[in-house]
Amino acid sequence: MQSRLAPLTLVATLFAGPSLAAEDHPLLAEGQTHYKDFCAHCHGINMVNPGTSSYDLRKYPVEEKASFVDAVNNGKGDMPAWGDILLPEEIDAIWVYVATRAGNQPFPEIAAAAAVVPSVPDGELMVPVTLTACLDVKGGIMSTRRTKGGAGFDYEVLAAVADRLDLKLDVTWFEGDQDEFEDPIPQAYAMLSMPLCDVVAAHPVFPGADGPIPTDRAAPPRWDDQPEHWRPGNQVDLAPIRRTRPYMRAVQGMVFSDRIDVEDIDSIAALAELRVGVQQGTLGEAILRRQGPPAAMAEAITVAPGPNFLWEMEKGAFDVTLTDTAAFDFHRRQNMLSKLKLGTYRHPLGVNIGLATAEKNQGLFASIDAALAALLAEGAMADLAKKARMTYTPPNNETEPNFQAVLRAR
Repeated sequence: MQSRLAPLTLVATLFAGPSLAAEDHPLLAEGQTHYKDFCAHCHGINMVNPGTSSYDLRKYPVEEKASFVDAVNNGKGDMPAWGDILLPEEIDAIWVYVATRAGNQPFPEIAAAAAVVPSVPDGELMVPVTLTACLDVKGGIMSTRRTKGGAGFDYEVLAAVADRLDLKLDVTWFEGDQDEFEDPIPQAYAMLSMPLCDVVAAHPVFPGADGPIPTDRAAPPRWDDQPEHWRPGNQVDLAPIRRTRPYMRAVQGMVFSDRIDVEDIDSIAALAELRVGVQQGTLGEAILRRQGPPAAMAEAITVAPGPNFLWEMEKGAFDVTLTDTAAFDFHRRQNMLSKLKLGTYRHPLGVNIGLATAEKNQGLFASIDAALAALLAEGAMADLAKKARMTYTPPNNETEPNFQAVLRAR
């Protein structure tokens, strides 16, 4: 795994950076006041907290302001949402207080340091001055093609990365296979090995998704401008790839009909007495079958996977389900009059998502990874998600989610 990390010099450029003495920061005093008024009763006076009943904020990573702001705005776990009470500038002030560890450490200018993004070396781009990206034309809220350009969260992220690198963005659209038994990882290897593009979006961050080749050869998915001689199943020799730091987390959330009081549901165990729907062959079904109340799951409505699943819920087939939040966002975008609601509950089992490049293009990888670091440090991902009308969940520190352990938990 060490060979897949950014070079130590790049890490130093991104996260060492200049710092500001805590007492000199203009927002520190205001942050201390707001912290005392809104945070100290749970997180401890002067941030002194053993972390047994609430999170010890002295351990909060100083490079993750975006996730901190999201947690304060929208709530997390037992912590309520403060977005309707605190103004954005008040949350910024609290962040200064947290990032300086109650005024005891210098304030790290993360965003300023991360803004230094190295340029892409000559010869590592397929097309000069252009970042060519592979995006799924059927990506729903994540990516979709338009007459000119594209839309969706992944498209917006790649456009922002290209802009940060002073490159044009050109998209190679491919058709992701909707077969539940199809493995997209070898397809990503194939697209980068041909190469069809410089970077592949929506790449999962877990063991085996990058590094050495998983097999000697694999077939890419169908893509725009595919040569006439190319036939489905044609395979290419694979080369190693590497993935960047994650820019989001794919999570499962509860979706409710308008007949359910969302605020009363905060766990899978609370689904007893409700009509549950499951989408066959999905992670949501696996979780519900394993952790849902036995009586409710015995009566669960099973629906074939696909966009019709939530439409059946609209028609009253069932009242609650667990599904990917991005799938709900896409359904809502397709049906602006939808009566379905996304609750605040998020299952702890999720997957961090990054970008993938060919391992041989080390300079390109370093530039893209640094651009993502800058965007994350500046809190830009939440704004890009809002533009795409997607519910954003920031990445967490997990790089190897223990699927079996979470599924066993009751």
